[in-house]
Amino acid sequence: MYLGSINDQVWEVTENDYAIIDPDDPTNQDKINKQCNTMALNTIYNAIDSKVFEQIKDCERANEVWKRLEETYEGTPAVKSAKLYIL
Repeated sequence: MYLGSINDQVWEVTENDYAIIDPDDPTNQDKINKQCNTMALNTIYNAIDSKVFEQIKDCERANEVWKRLEETYEGTPAVKSAKLYIL
């Protein structure tokens, strides 16, 4: 929720990632996506403790961090299904 409140595109690059086709000649949209990624990473880093940071510090994209945190705290799709079945 908070990432989306910063800017819709911050949440968009976190949830869906982005690609820069030509790093030597980035478009304006590429620059915006990169900045939104940096904003998302900064926000996530500030929201977690140092133990969790150690698990994600090697990630360069907010999308990678988000997926790793989802798997850590919610489990893989199979684990999620099993948890729902138990409920």
